[in-house]
Amino acid sequence: MKGVNRGLALLLALMCGVLAAGDGEASDSCFYDVDSGIYPQGARESARIFFPCDLESKKEVPATTLSNGRGGDKERMYWLAELIAQAGMVVCTVNALDSSSEAGYEVAQKAAVGLLKHENLRLASPLKGKLGQYGLIGYSIGGAAAIGVASELGRQVKSCIALAPYDPAPTSGLTAATLILTGTDDSIAKPEMGISAYEALAPRTPKAYAAMVAATHFFWIGNDNPGSVDDYIIAWLKYWLEDDTSYTTLLTHPQPDMTDARLDAPPLSPSGNSAGGCR
Repeated sequence: MKGVNRGLALLLALMCGVLAAGDGEASDSCFYDVDSGIYPQGARESARIFFPCDLESKKEVPATTLSNGRGGDKERMYWLAELIAQAGMVVCTVNALDSSSEAGYEVAQKAAVGLLKHENLRLASPLKGKLGQYGLIGYSIGGAAAIGVASELGRQVKSCIALAPYDPAPTSGLTAATLILTGTDDSIAKPEMGISAYEALAPRTPKAYAAMVAATHFFWIGNDNPGSVDDYIIAWLKYWLEDDTSYTTLLTHPQPDMTDARLDAPPLSPSGNSAGGCR
């Protein structure tokens, strides 16, 4: 069985060069699926790991989890996973066994972190010995779960991104640089929820908040026209997981489709001249 699993993983790892729609050019991200029965760090329904196709040439790359929200599936978050992988990072998208509760997504988030760590050690894995810092990303109750797991794991994770988090409750254990993004027209996970979580973060925790103009709760799933939000998410990951300071300007200057932007993340310095402003 071990030999079969290794062969399957290697075969799936070769699923690169998927044609981009309409232009006939190859994608810059590769992926492989991991069955729920393989390396079961907590219950999960399924997982797909995206990684840059030139990973072999890289010495070290960061990795993050990515989950959907209530009743959702990881497939609707592939748009973001692919963009992050194309930017040179690894993403473990995960389906929760219990997708109806925040607790179910907390289990899935921890399972995804455990899976990434095991893949970093597994001899047949394309990720073997490549992973550096770890982060968490989740949407809706998956976003609240990402904040909850970051609070629990403490310094094991360096970044936490919550997309339209539903009723998140960070604790003093959350030390990861935390980015909270909401939508001005979200009637489910209202901006007030994100702002409340932002303000509840410990003073020592690097943090940022912004609302996407006219975005509803469903802006974050299957999005093929994300505006500037994907650039901001990638910049946050690059800055905090790779220590890449070339993204400083982007992070300190909210884009025109972002409003009510707030930033308290030394050594980043907020700009008062950007659309929406920074607080």
